[in-house]
Amino acid sequence: MLLGSQLWGTSPHAEEKARLTMILGSLAEALYQAEVEQRRRLTKHPDEPLLNLLSQLRSLPTLDRRLEAVVEATHRFIAPDRTRIYWYKPQQRYFWQRSSHRDKATTLADNGENPISVQDLGSFYQALTADQVVSIGEARSSLKADATGRLMQQIQARSLIAAPILLQGELLGFLTVEGTEARIWHEEEKKYVRGVAQLVALVAPLEDIEATIQQVKQDQSLTTEVTHALYSEADWQSTMHRCADQLLQRLKAERLLVLLYNPDRKKFEICYQQQAPNRRPIVGCLDTLNPVDWQMLERSTEAIGIENLESDLKLMAWRQLFLDLQVRSLLVCSTSVGKPIEGLLVIGHEATRSWNRAERELLKVVSQQIGLLLHPRRQRRP
Repeated sequence: MLLGSQLWGTSPHAEEKARLTMILGSLAEALYQAEVEQRRRLTKHPDEPLLNLLSQLRSLPTLDRRLEAVVEATHRFIAPDRTRIYWYKPQQRYFWQRSSHRDKATTLADNGENPISVQDLGSFYQALTADQVVSIGEARSSLKADATGRLMQQIQARSLIAAPILLQGELLGFLTVEGTEARIWHEEEKKYVRGVAQLVALVAPLEDIEATIQQVKQDQSLTTEVTHALYSEADWQSTMHRCADQLLQRLKAERLLVLLYNPDRKKFEICYQQQAPNRRPIVGCLDTLNPVDWQMLERSTEAIGIENLESDLKLMAWRQLFLDLQVRSLLVCSTSVGKPIEGLLVIGHEATRSWNRAERELLKVVSQQIGLLLHPRRQRRP
């Protein structure tokens, strides 16, 4: 505030200064409250549109219709240049565009439109699997620019918010809002995208529930057959051959190894191995694991999946051995989960891929059954 007088050389008296201080203090408080109220009116509140979207999703019959509704609601709330949902193909390790604001009238088929390979994503993929929201804007980014440069070039965007669609630790896909120009994203926008992605994760299993139930029944039948075979009176090799055939067919893999640890030699001896035709077997024993990998397997309560041996640091002692055999992905489980390691069941696949919860659980069940048979054999070792 500026006050003036026609008189020269005058200044307010102490009493006048005190009054001015009180008046200006009250004015400042009023202006501050007005600014807060204006900011409150202009701030986006994600809770109401999220509740409205949840109510809408319940009435839609298919997952694709629900995804379209999510994309449209997200686009209205944030007003980006594009809003898309990418779906994950775990065995091929790539994402494909399943729904987009620009093509809301047509349901996108799984035709590989705008595929994004996991290999091209680097730390962006790691952030999604760790349940982190990735934001890229003008002032700052949650990831380094070199980690997202290829992605931003592929989707032709300069700013982005991406939230993972995760269900029970498994990545189903991710939701993105994109800008063709640099943009600073507000916290409310990030919270909304994250909330919507979590809604998608909740409704996604509804479409595949029948297939999931059928797969669970098939896995239960498989484990029952494996158990009967293992405890039959047939010899060990023929029994394991039948079990390995069923397990490799179910997991669509090429190699199976049953390893028994020899503490005196500090080696893993091969009790049984089976591989696809025209693949050479492993000769000799496998080296022991480093302390980090040993503790990882000993403490894990489920099978450990390795998507890509070339970039993963797990099981380093065996890395080159399997790479020389053209194996790129592994699923490994202790035969004595929750106890000191006695043996391991190893599944090998020749392409990079992800291993879902059902596959990890199946290997765990089978490995425990094999472990019960391996234990007496280990005890009898001289």
